[in-house]
Amino acid sequence: MVTFHGNHRKALPLIQLINNVATHQKSVNESGSLEPVPDLEYLLDKSNLKTIRENIQNRKGVGDIDLLHRVFETYKLQPDNSAVLEKLQNVALMIPNKSSPDTIIGKVPKVVKEYGQIQEGTKCQSFEQVCRNQGLLKFQSLSTSPLVLGSRSYMLLGDLARLERALVRWTLDKLIAKGWSYVSVPDLLPENLINACGFVTTGRQNQIYKLRHDQGGHCLAGTSEMSMAGLYAGRSMPDNKPIKMCTYSQCFRAEEAKNRVDKGFYRLHQFTKVEMFAVCTPTESEGLLQEIVDIQCELFSELELCYKLLEMPSEELGAAAYKKYDVEAWLHHLGHWGEISSASNCTDYQARRLSILTDDKQFAHTVNGTGCAVPRLLMAIIEQNQASNGYIKVPECLQAYLKLQHLRPNKDISSRLHFVRSRQSKYF
Repeated sequence: MVTFHGNHRKALPLIQLINNVATHQKSVNESGSLEPVPDLEYLLDKSNLKTIRENIQNRKGVGDIDLLHRVFETYKLQPDNSAVLEKLQNVALMIPNKSSPDTIIGKVPKVVKEYGQIQEGTKCQSFEQVCRNQGLLKFQSLSTSPLVLGSRSYMLLGDLARLERALVRWTLDKLIAKGWSYVSVPDLLPENLINACGFVTTGRQNQIYKLRHDQGGHCLAGTSEMSMAGLYAGRSMPDNKPIKMCTYSQCFRAEEAKNRVDKGFYRLHQFTKVEMFAVCTPTESEGLLQEIVDIQCELFSELELCYKLLEMPSEELGAAAYKKYDVEAWLHHLGHWGEISSASNCTDYQARRLSILTDDKQFAHTVNGTGCAVPRLLMAIIEQNQASNGYIKVPECLQAYLKLQHLRPNKDISSRLHFVRSRQSKYF
Protein backbone atom coordinates (compact mmCIF):
# COMPACT_ATOMS: atom_id res chain seq x y z
CA MET A 1 0.00 0.00 0.00
CA VAL A 2 1.37 3.47 -0.89
CA THR A 3 1.60 5.74 2.14
CA PHE A 4 2.44 9.43 2.54
CA HIS A 5 3.82 11.20 5.58
CA GLY A 6 4.54 14.68 6.92
CA ASN A 7 4.59 17.42 4.29
CA HIS A 8 3.82 15.01 1.46
CA ARG A 9 0.10 14.67 2.14
CA LYS A 10 -0.69 16.84 -0.91
CA ALA A 11 0.24 13.85 -3.09
CA LEU A 12 -2.53 11.67 -1.68
CA PRO A 13 -5.47 13.08 -3.69
CA LEU A 14 -3.61 12.44 -6.96
CA ILE A 15 -3.03 8.77 -6.17
CA GLN A 16 -6.64 8.43 -5.09
CA LEU A 17 -7.74 9.96 -8.38
CA ILE A 18 -5.48 7.74 -10.48
CA ASN A 19 -6.64 4.59 -8.72
CA ASN A 20 -10.31 5.52 -8.44
CA VAL A 21 -11.65 4.02 -11.66
CA ALA A 22 -15.10 5.54 -11.36
CA THR A 23 -13.68 9.05 -10.90
CA HIS A 24 -11.30 8.52 -13.78
CA GLN A 25 -14.07 7.30 -16.07
CA LYS A 26 -16.17 10.35 -15.22
CA SER A 27 -13.20 12.54 -16.08
CA VAL A 28 -12.69 10.69 -19.37
CA ASN A 29 -16.35 11.04 -20.31
CA GLU A 30 -16.35 14.76 -19.56
CA SER A 31 -13.05 15.58 -21.25
CA GLY A 32 -13.18 13.12 -24.13
CA SER A 33 -9.58 12.12 -23.36
CA LEU A 34 -8.13 8.65 -22.91
CA GLU A 35 -5.62 9.21 -20.15
CA PRO A 36 -3.71 5.97 -19.38
CA VAL A 37 -3.91 4.75 -15.78
CA PRO A 38 -0.88 2.71 -14.67
CA ASP A 39 -1.38 0.61 -11.55
CA LEU A 40 0.59 2.94 -9.28
CA GLU A 41 -0.88 1.38 -6.17
CA TYR A 42 0.91 -1.86 -7.07
CA LEU A 43 4.01 -0.40 -8.71
CA LEU A 44 4.83 2.02 -5.88
CA ASP A 45 4.33 -0.47 -3.08
CA LYS A 46 7.90 -1.15 -1.90
CA SER A 47 7.00 -4.67 -0.84
CA ASN A 48 6.50 -5.46 -4.57
CA LEU A 49 9.89 -4.09 -5.67
CA LYS A 50 11.74 -7.41 -5.80
CA THR A 51 8.91 -9.17 -7.66
CA ILE A 52 8.60 -6.41 -10.26
CA ARG A 53 12.35 -6.15 -10.75
CA GLU A 54 12.65 -9.91 -11.33
CA ASN A 55 9.66 -9.89 -13.69
CA ILE A 56 11.32 -7.24 -15.88
CA GLN A 57 14.60 -9.17 -15.91
CA ASN A 58 12.90 -12.49 -16.68
CA ARG A 59 11.00 -11.00 -19.61
CA LYS A 60 14.15 -9.34 -21.02
CA GLY A 61 11.94 -6.28 -21.36
CA VAL A 62 12.19 -2.56 -20.94
CA GLY A 63 11.09 -0.75 -17.82
CA ASP A 64 12.91 0.49 -14.73
CA ILE A 65 11.04 0.06 -11.45
CA ASP A 66 13.86 1.65 -9.45
CA LEU A 67 13.70 4.76 -11.62
CA LEU A 68 9.95 4.91 -11.03
CA HIS A 69 10.47 4.95 -7.26
CA ARG A 70 13.13 7.68 -7.58
CA VAL A 71 10.80 9.83 -9.67
CA PHE A 72 8.04 9.24 -7.11
CA GLU A 73 10.30 10.55 -4.34
CA THR A 74 10.84 13.68 -6.43
CA TYR A 75 7.12 13.99 -7.01
CA LYS A 76 6.38 13.86 -3.29
CA LEU A 77 8.65 16.89 -2.87
CA GLN A 78 7.13 18.68 -5.88
CA PRO A 79 3.49 17.52 -6.11
CA ASP A 80 2.49 20.54 -8.20
CA ASN A 81 5.24 20.02 -10.80
CA SER A 82 3.43 18.82 -13.94
CA ALA A 83 6.68 17.75 -15.64
CA VAL A 84 7.53 15.42 -12.76
CA LEU A 85 3.99 14.02 -12.78
CA GLU A 86 4.22 13.39 -16.53
CA LYS A 87 7.55 11.61 -16.10
CA LEU A 88 6.10 9.53 -13.25
CA GLN A 89 3.30 8.34 -15.50
CA ASN A 90 5.55 7.72 -18.53
CA VAL A 91 8.05 5.65 -16.52
CA ALA A 92 5.19 3.66 -14.96
CA LEU A 93 3.72 2.90 -18.39
CA MET A 94 7.02 1.36 -19.50
CA ILE A 95 6.78 -1.39 -16.87
CA PRO A 96 5.60 -4.67 -18.49
CA ASN A 97 2.56 -6.61 -17.37
CA LYS A 98 2.74 -9.09 -14.52
CA SER A 99 3.48 -12.69 -15.49
CA SER A 100 1.35 -15.70 -14.67
CA PRO A 101 2.76 -17.54 -11.61
CA ASP A 102 3.23 -20.70 -13.69
CA THR A 103 5.18 -18.93 -16.46
CA ILE A 104 8.38 -20.78 -17.35
CA ILE A 105 11.46 -18.62 -16.72
CA GLY A 106 13.87 -18.31 -19.65
CA LYS A 107 13.46 -18.85 -23.38
CA VAL A 108 12.52 -22.53 -23.76
CA PRO A 109 8.75 -23.11 -24.17
CA LYS A 110 6.79 -26.01 -22.73
CA VAL A 111 5.16 -28.43 -25.18
CA VAL A 112 1.51 -28.77 -24.14
CA LYS A 113 0.15 -30.83 -27.03
CA GLU A 114 1.31 -32.41 -30.30
CA TYR A 115 -0.91 -33.32 -33.23
CA GLY A 116 -0.01 -35.42 -36.25
CA GLN A 117 3.12 -37.31 -37.20
CA ILE A 118 6.23 -35.92 -38.86
CA GLN A 119 6.82 -37.95 -42.02
CA GLU A 120 10.51 -38.72 -41.64
CA GLY A 121 12.42 -39.04 -44.90
CA THR A 122 9.60 -37.56 -46.97
CA LYS A 123 10.92 -35.71 -50.01
CA CYS A 124 9.43 -32.26 -50.15
CA GLN A 125 9.94 -29.18 -52.25
CA SER A 126 9.74 -25.85 -50.49
CA PHE A 127 6.58 -23.80 -50.70
CA GLU A 128 8.32 -21.28 -52.96
CA GLN A 129 9.66 -23.97 -55.31
CA VAL A 130 6.31 -25.70 -55.70
CA CYS A 131 4.36 -22.50 -56.24
CA ARG A 132 6.95 -21.08 -58.65
CA ASN A 133 6.96 -24.28 -60.71
CA GLN A 134 3.16 -24.26 -60.91
CA GLY A 135 2.84 -20.54 -61.63
CA LEU A 136 0.98 -19.80 -58.38
CA LEU A 137 3.28 -17.25 -56.75
CA LYS A 138 5.20 -14.09 -57.57
CA PHE A 139 7.71 -13.33 -54.83
CA GLN A 140 10.36 -10.62 -54.67
CA SER A 141 13.18 -13.13 -54.32
CA LEU A 142 12.08 -14.90 -57.52
CA SER A 143 13.50 -12.26 -59.89
CA THR A 144 10.30 -10.24 -59.92
CA SER A 145 10.40 -6.62 -61.01
CA PRO A 146 11.08 -4.31 -58.03
CA LEU A 147 8.65 -1.90 -59.67
CA VAL A 148 5.88 -4.36 -58.83
CA LEU A 149 7.04 -6.08 -55.65
CA GLY A 150 9.24 -4.63 -52.94
CA SER A 151 11.33 -6.48 -50.40
CA ARG A 152 9.55 -9.59 -49.06
CA SER A 153 6.32 -8.81 -50.90
CA TYR A 154 4.29 -11.29 -52.92
CA MET A 155 1.38 -11.96 -55.25
CA LEU A 156 -0.72 -15.11 -55.10
CA LEU A 157 -2.07 -16.38 -58.42
CA GLY A 158 -4.60 -18.94 -59.63
CA ASP A 159 -5.69 -21.59 -57.16
CA LEU A 160 -3.24 -20.35 -54.51
CA ALA A 161 -5.07 -17.00 -54.43
CA ARG A 162 -8.35 -18.90 -54.21
CA LEU A 163 -6.93 -21.02 -51.38
CA GLU A 164 -6.12 -17.85 -49.45
CA ARG A 165 -9.70 -16.65 -49.85
CA ALA A 166 -11.04 -20.06 -48.84
CA LEU A 167 -8.89 -20.10 -45.69
CA VAL A 168 -10.16 -16.68 -44.63
CA ARG A 169 -13.82 -17.48 -45.37
CA TRP A 170 -13.67 -20.88 -43.67
CA THR A 171 -11.97 -19.48 -40.56
CA LEU A 172 -14.43 -16.59 -40.25
CA ASP A 173 -17.40 -18.91 -40.79
CA LYS A 174 -16.12 -21.13 -37.97
CA LEU A 175 -15.60 -18.21 -35.60
CA ILE A 176 -18.95 -16.58 -36.34
CA ALA A 177 -20.71 -19.92 -35.78
CA LYS A 178 -19.03 -20.05 -32.36
CA GLY A 179 -20.42 -16.65 -31.37
CA TRP A 180 -17.60 -14.31 -32.37
CA SER A 181 -18.95 -11.09 -33.92
CA TYR A 182 -17.40 -10.02 -37.21
CA VAL A 183 -16.12 -6.43 -37.50
CA SER A 184 -14.29 -4.60 -40.28
CA VAL A 185 -11.31 -2.56 -39.12
CA PRO A 186 -8.96 0.12 -40.53
CA ASP A 187 -5.31 -0.46 -41.39
CA LEU A 188 -4.25 3.11 -40.50
CA LEU A 189 -4.10 3.81 -36.77
CA PRO A 190 -2.90 6.63 -34.49
CA GLU A 191 0.47 5.97 -32.89
CA ASN A 192 -0.84 6.34 -29.33
CA LEU A 193 -3.29 3.46 -29.87
CA ILE A 194 -0.46 1.18 -30.98
CA ASN A 195 1.61 2.16 -27.95
CA ALA A 196 -1.35 1.56 -25.64
CA CYS A 197 -1.63 -2.01 -26.94
CA GLY A 198 1.96 -2.69 -25.87
CA PHE A 199 3.76 -2.33 -29.20
CA VAL A 200 6.93 -0.27 -29.62
CA THR A 201 6.86 2.48 -32.27
CA THR A 202 10.35 3.92 -31.72
CA GLY A 203 13.87 2.59 -31.21
CA ARG A 204 15.70 -0.48 -32.47
CA GLN A 205 12.87 -2.92 -31.70
CA ASN A 206 10.36 -0.88 -33.66
CA GLN A 207 8.46 -2.95 -36.26
CA ILE A 208 5.87 -0.31 -37.16
CA TYR A 209 5.56 1.54 -40.47
CA LYS A 210 4.75 5.24 -40.01
CA LEU A 211 3.34 7.86 -42.35
CA ARG A 212 5.07 11.23 -42.52
CA HIS A 213 3.88 13.82 -40.02
CA ASP A 214 2.57 16.02 -42.84
CA GLN A 215 0.31 13.08 -43.75
CA GLY A 216 -1.10 12.79 -40.25
CA GLY A 217 1.63 10.74 -38.58
CA HIS A 218 -0.55 7.63 -38.51
CA CYS A 219 0.87 4.10 -38.55
CA LEU A 220 0.10 0.94 -40.49
CA ALA A 221 -1.41 -1.67 -38.18
CA GLY A 222 0.82 -4.63 -37.36
CA THR A 223 -2.23 -6.64 -36.28
CA SER A 224 -5.99 -6.03 -36.14
CA GLU A 225 -5.82 -6.61 -32.37
CA MET A 226 -4.91 -2.91 -32.19
CA SER A 227 -8.02 -1.75 -34.05
CA MET A 228 -10.40 -3.97 -32.09
CA ALA A 229 -8.89 -2.79 -28.80
CA GLY A 230 -9.38 0.80 -29.94
CA LEU A 231 -13.04 0.12 -30.69
CA TYR A 232 -13.73 -0.14 -26.95
CA ALA A 233 -11.37 2.62 -25.79
CA GLY A 234 -13.15 4.83 -23.26
CA ARG A 235 -16.12 2.46 -23.08
CA SER A 236 -17.48 -0.07 -20.62
CA MET A 237 -18.88 -3.57 -21.04
CA PRO A 238 -22.69 -3.61 -21.01
CA ASP A 239 -23.96 -6.08 -18.38
CA ASN A 240 -20.39 -7.40 -17.97
CA LYS A 241 -20.97 -9.88 -20.78
CA PRO A 242 -17.81 -10.93 -22.66
CA ILE A 243 -17.33 -9.13 -25.97
CA LYS A 244 -15.87 -11.48 -28.58
CA MET A 245 -14.87 -10.07 -31.97
CA CYS A 246 -13.14 -11.38 -35.06
CA THR A 247 -11.92 -9.79 -38.27
CA TYR A 248 -9.50 -10.20 -41.14
CA SER A 249 -7.12 -7.51 -42.27
CA GLN A 250 -3.79 -6.73 -43.81
CA CYS A 251 -0.89 -6.64 -41.32
CA PHE A 252 2.23 -4.56 -41.89
CA ARG A 253 5.55 -5.24 -40.15
CA ALA A 254 9.00 -3.77 -40.73
CA GLU A 255 10.79 -6.59 -38.89
CA GLU A 256 13.89 -8.13 -40.44
CA ALA A 257 14.71 -11.78 -41.03
CA LYS A 258 17.07 -13.00 -38.31
CA ASN A 259 17.87 -16.57 -39.36
CA ARG A 260 17.33 -19.13 -42.11
CA VAL A 261 13.84 -19.98 -40.87
CA ASP A 262 12.85 -16.33 -41.28
CA LYS A 263 14.04 -16.14 -44.88
CA GLY A 264 11.76 -16.11 -47.89
CA PHE A 265 8.00 -16.36 -47.52
CA TYR A 266 8.03 -17.07 -43.77
CA ARG A 267 8.53 -13.47 -42.62
CA LEU A 268 6.85 -10.81 -44.76
CA HIS A 269 6.29 -7.07 -44.56
CA GLN A 270 2.58 -7.42 -45.42
CA PHE A 271 0.20 -10.35 -45.02
CA THR A 272 -3.44 -11.29 -44.46
CA LYS A 273 -4.56 -12.47 -41.03
CA VAL A 274 -7.77 -13.43 -39.23
CA GLU A 275 -7.70 -12.35 -35.59
CA MET A 276 -9.81 -12.93 -32.46
CA PHE A 277 -10.08 -10.29 -29.73
CA ALA A 278 -12.13 -10.35 -26.53
CA VAL A 279 -12.97 -7.95 -23.70
CA CYS A 280 -14.11 -9.52 -20.44
CA THR A 281 -14.19 -9.22 -16.66
CA PRO A 282 -11.01 -10.06 -14.69
CA THR A 283 -12.40 -13.45 -13.64
CA GLU A 284 -13.10 -14.56 -17.22
CA SER A 285 -9.83 -13.87 -19.06
CA GLU A 286 -8.14 -17.20 -18.30
CA GLY A 287 -11.21 -19.07 -19.53
CA LEU A 288 -11.35 -16.98 -22.71
CA LEU A 289 -7.66 -17.59 -23.38
CA GLN A 290 -8.32 -21.32 -23.16
CA GLU A 291 -11.34 -20.94 -25.48
CA ILE A 292 -9.16 -19.23 -28.08
CA VAL A 293 -6.44 -21.89 -27.80
CA ASP A 294 -9.06 -24.65 -28.16
CA ILE A 295 -10.42 -22.95 -31.29
CA GLN A 296 -6.93 -22.67 -32.77
CA CYS A 297 -6.22 -26.35 -32.18
CA GLU A 298 -9.59 -27.29 -33.68
CA LEU A 299 -8.86 -25.22 -36.80
CA PHE A 300 -5.39 -26.66 -37.35
CA SER A 301 -6.58 -30.21 -36.66
CA GLU A 302 -9.33 -29.86 -39.27
CA LEU A 303 -6.69 -28.56 -41.70
CA GLU A 304 -4.90 -31.88 -41.05
CA LEU A 305 -1.66 -30.16 -40.05
CA CYS A 306 1.17 -31.59 -38.02
CA TYR A 307 1.54 -29.02 -35.22
CA LYS A 308 2.38 -28.53 -31.56
CA LEU A 309 0.95 -26.22 -28.90
CA LEU A 310 3.50 -24.37 -26.76
CA GLU A 311 3.17 -22.48 -23.49
CA MET A 312 5.57 -19.60 -23.94
CA PRO A 313 8.34 -18.70 -21.46
CA SER A 314 9.03 -15.34 -19.84
CA GLU A 315 11.36 -14.05 -22.56
CA GLU A 316 8.63 -14.44 -25.21
CA LEU A 317 5.83 -12.53 -23.45
CA GLY A 318 6.51 -9.02 -24.74
CA ALA A 319 5.17 -6.06 -22.77
CA ALA A 320 1.45 -6.78 -22.68
CA ALA A 321 1.02 -10.54 -22.20
CA TYR A 322 0.39 -12.11 -18.79
CA LYS A 323 0.26 -15.55 -20.36
CA LYS A 324 0.88 -16.64 -23.93
CA TYR A 325 0.58 -19.74 -26.12
CA ASP A 326 2.02 -20.32 -29.60
CA VAL A 327 1.20 -22.99 -32.16
CA GLU A 328 3.98 -24.19 -34.47
CA ALA A 329 3.56 -26.26 -37.64
CA TRP A 330 6.13 -28.56 -39.19
CA LEU A 331 7.82 -27.10 -42.29
CA HIS A 332 9.25 -30.07 -44.20
CA HIS A 333 11.79 -28.34 -46.42
CA LEU A 334 13.40 -26.57 -43.46
CA GLY A 335 13.17 -29.58 -41.16
CA HIS A 336 11.98 -27.08 -38.60
CA TRP A 337 8.90 -25.96 -36.67
CA GLY A 338 7.49 -22.53 -37.54
CA GLU A 339 5.02 -20.37 -35.62
CA ILE A 340 1.56 -20.17 -37.21
CA SER A 341 -0.46 -18.59 -34.38
CA SER A 342 -0.32 -17.10 -30.91
CA ALA A 343 -2.81 -16.34 -28.14
CA SER A 344 -2.32 -13.98 -25.19
CA ASN A 345 -4.09 -12.95 -22.01
CA CYS A 346 -3.15 -9.29 -21.51
CA THR A 347 -5.20 -8.93 -18.28
CA ASP A 348 -5.73 -5.18 -17.62
CA TYR A 349 -2.54 -3.97 -19.36
CA GLN A 350 -4.30 -2.65 -22.47
CA ALA A 351 -7.50 -1.71 -20.64
CA ARG A 352 -5.60 0.60 -18.27
CA ARG A 353 -4.04 2.38 -21.23
CA LEU A 354 -7.31 2.64 -23.17
CA SER A 355 -9.78 3.08 -20.31
CA ILE A 356 -11.79 -0.05 -21.09
CA LEU A 357 -14.00 -0.76 -18.08
CA THR A 358 -16.38 -3.40 -16.82
CA ASP A 359 -19.96 -2.41 -16.09
CA ASP A 360 -19.10 -2.10 -12.39
CA LYS A 361 -16.17 0.27 -13.13
CA GLN A 362 -13.23 -2.10 -12.84
CA PHE A 363 -10.60 -2.26 -15.53
CA ALA A 364 -11.55 -4.98 -18.00
CA HIS A 365 -9.25 -7.71 -19.28
CA THR A 366 -8.37 -8.22 -22.96
CA VAL A 367 -7.47 -11.48 -24.69
CA ASN A 368 -6.37 -12.03 -28.29
CA GLY A 369 -5.41 -14.84 -30.64
CA THR A 370 -4.64 -15.63 -34.26
CA GLY A 371 -7.36 -17.34 -36.25
CA CYS A 372 -5.47 -17.66 -39.50
CA ALA A 373 -2.10 -16.14 -40.48
CA VAL A 374 -2.47 -16.83 -44.19
CA PRO A 375 1.11 -16.99 -45.55
CA ARG A 376 2.41 -19.38 -42.90
CA LEU A 377 -0.69 -21.56 -43.09
CA LEU A 378 -0.26 -21.71 -46.86
CA MET A 379 3.35 -22.82 -46.36
CA ALA A 380 2.33 -25.56 -43.93
CA ILE A 381 -0.58 -26.77 -46.09
CA ILE A 382 1.45 -26.88 -49.31
CA GLU A 383 4.49 -28.57 -47.74
CA GLN A 384 2.49 -31.11 -45.74
CA ASN A 385 0.15 -32.04 -48.61
CA GLN A 386 2.49 -32.75 -51.53
CA ALA A 387 1.88 -35.99 -53.37
CA SER A 388 4.56 -37.97 -55.21
CA ASN A 389 2.92 -37.09 -58.53
CA GLY A 390 3.32 -33.38 -57.81
CA TYR A 391 -0.29 -32.73 -56.84
CA ILE A 392 -1.07 -30.60 -53.81
CA LYS A 393 -4.03 -31.97 -51.88
CA VAL A 394 -6.57 -29.43 -50.60
CA PRO A 395 -7.56 -30.12 -46.95
CA GLU A 396 -11.00 -31.70 -46.88
CA CYS A 397 -12.50 -28.85 -44.83
CA LEU A 398 -11.63 -26.37 -47.63
CA GLN A 399 -12.69 -28.45 -50.63
CA ALA A 400 -16.28 -27.17 -50.53
CA TYR A 401 -14.99 -23.58 -50.65
CA LEU A 402 -12.62 -24.25 -53.56
CA LYS A 403 -14.71 -26.88 -55.36
CA LEU A 404 -11.38 -28.68 -55.79
CA GLN A 405 -9.53 -31.63 -54.29
CA HIS A 406 -6.12 -30.60 -55.64
CA LEU A 407 -4.54 -27.29 -56.62
CA ARG A 408 -4.09 -26.90 -60.36
CA PRO A 409 -1.05 -25.38 -62.11
CA ASN A 410 -1.77 -21.85 -63.25
CA LYS A 411 -1.97 -21.65 -67.06
CA ASP A 412 -2.50 -17.88 -67.19
CA ILE A 413 0.24 -16.29 -69.31
CA SER A 414 0.98 -13.67 -66.62
CA SER A 415 2.31 -16.42 -64.36
CA ARG A 416 4.95 -17.33 -66.97
CA LEU A 417 6.23 -13.82 -67.71
CA HIS A 418 9.76 -13.06 -66.52
CA PHE A 419 11.25 -9.71 -65.62
CA VAL A 420 13.99 -8.43 -67.95
CA ARG A 421 16.27 -5.81 -66.37
CA SER A 422 16.70 -2.68 -68.49
CA ARG A 423 20.07 -0.92 -68.48
CA GLN A 424 18.43 2.36 -69.43
CA SER A 425 15.85 2.35 -66.66
CA LYS A 426 16.47 4.89 -63.88
CA TYR A 427 14.68 2.62 -61.40
CA PHE A 428 17.24 -0.22 -61.23
